[in-house]
Amino acid sequence: MAMATDGFQMTKRTTVMMGGAKMQDGEGCCPITKLPIFSDDPNEINAQSRKHCFPLNLYVCKETKKTIHNHDGMFYFATACGDILTTPYPDWMPIDFAVNTDMSGTWKLLDIGGAFKVSRYPCINCAILSEHSHEPNTTRCNRWCREMHMEREGWQCYHHEMLCPEKVEEMQEEVLKMSEKLTVALDRLDKKTRFPKNEDPDVARATSAANPKSIHYLPTNFTEKRAYSNFITDELLLRELETEGDLVIRKDRLVTALRSERQC
Repeated sequence: MAMATDGFQMTKRTTVMMGGAKMQDGEGCCPITKLPIFSDDPNEINAQSRKHCFPLNLYVCKETKKTIHNHDGMFYFATACGDILTTPYPDWMPIDFAVNTDMSGTWKLLDIGGAFKVSRYPCINCAILSEHSHEPNTTRCNRWCREMHMEREGWQCYHHEMLCPEKVEEMQEEVLKMSEKLTVALDRLDKKTRFPKNEDPDVARATSAANPKSIHYLPTNFTEKRAYSNFITDELLLRELETEGDLVIRKDRLVTALRSERQC
């Protein structure tokens, strides 16, 4: 069986949203006549026949992110029917339901996905960001590109891993490990940095301009500027950041790092 939803324009001013179930098993037989439900004759294909479609919900409204969830009860029912412990029909074998919707309905039901440049996470299957969708991967994927196109010069790979439960669990473990390493690194940095505690890189204190250990310090002569330049370089090295560029460039680089540290 398959659960299906769709919306359609019934008249010029009337929009209808319908949901229900339809037969999907190509090998299914009628429990009464014992005959195959679907015909093998291409001239008599009847998969979309009203005999095999069972409307459960009918709403006179436009299909939106909000109204489509009027079908939630139908999906809860289908989920319950798939488990012998929760099915409302204990005398029956569990019924496996699939879900058929168009792309728009899938986006609305799952509350994820959407058009590129409109939704930040346009794909329902992977974690690609809309603004990165045009960028090729830095390394070719193992499944296709390494095996089939490794010898092709200039070949670009755009494949992304599916976010199945196993992949999500793997990513969660990686995030946990990274978080632990980041905590250790921040603790080490907190002990070695010479910046004032809890200094805001975007908001200067009243005494910051005169404090040679502040990111907001304003040197007044060449000697102070040289000493401050060395201080900024030391702080960049402590964070394993590039030290190239003049004082303004290096200071901006350090400000970006300090903003990230405050968010951790």
